[in-house]
Amino acid sequence: MFRKDLDRIQKKESVAQFKTELCEDDVAEMRRLQNQYLKKEGLVFIIELRLKELRLKNLYTIKEIAGVLGCTASLVSRYENGSRMPRADYLVKLADFYDVSVDYLLGLTEDKERH
Repeated sequence: MFRKDLDRIQKKESVAQFKTELCEDDVAEMRRLQNQYLKKEGLVFIIELRLKELRLKNLYTIKEIAGVLGCTASLVSRYENGSRMPRADYLVKLADFYDVSVDYLLGLTEDKERH
């Protein structure tokens, strides 16, 4: 963690507010990376970014997502770092859980709404 973040925790600021601010920064960084590398990396990179962005935006831990999928936290971590591609049934579970379309997770559309 950064020094300023540690100072804020020591000042006993709201943990929820702190998490929200960290997540907003992370999401902004994800969007920047997505725009920068979208065409270079292909499908796995898009899925990686979208899964991590949705998790951070909704304040879930990797362990919580692993519970939703019924798999290990290390497998979810591999999905988010791009070293593994999620199985089709996991993509469907994640889309249902986050209330987005599988097409959105795959990067086929920017529209999150399920049709």
